[in-house]
Amino acid sequence: MKQIKAFIDPTRLDELRVHLESSGVQVLTLHHGYSVGRKPERLESYRGSRYVVAQIPELEIAIVVPDEHLPMVIATIEQHGGEGDILISPVDQIIRVSKRNGSAHRGLTATVTTEGIPAAVAGRRKEAAGILRVVTAARGAA
Repeated sequence: MKQIKAFIDPTRLDELRVHLESSGVQVLTLHHGYSVGRKPERLESYRGSRYVVAQIPELEIAIVVPDEHLPMVIATIEQHGGEGDILISPVDQIIRVSKRNGSAHRGLTATVTTEGIPAAVAGRRKEAAGILRVVTAARGAA
């Protein structure tokens, strides 16, 4: 398994999300932030005054995928994510901690479930991506 972190332009999110879903990515985590540095500063105006914007808004997208899906997901991000960086790192282990029964399950294979999530939230997968539970395979359960 690999974790992909992609830093993209926020205006490209909807297009990228549609193409990632068609590539089989069901869950992604988003972090809003600002980029300072390598990108050129922008000159904008507000009520007739011009000013320099040094902080450029961007999104960080985090996705965990099996090794065999990595090339397809990377190609999708390259085509539809706009300018930005893509970081790839190995995932040694996934641990699911259950608050209901106090157990922890370990494994490398992860699937997504909506078990225990209210139907109104589970039906809005895009908005609820951050709350969907990740359930690990029984292999290596603690």
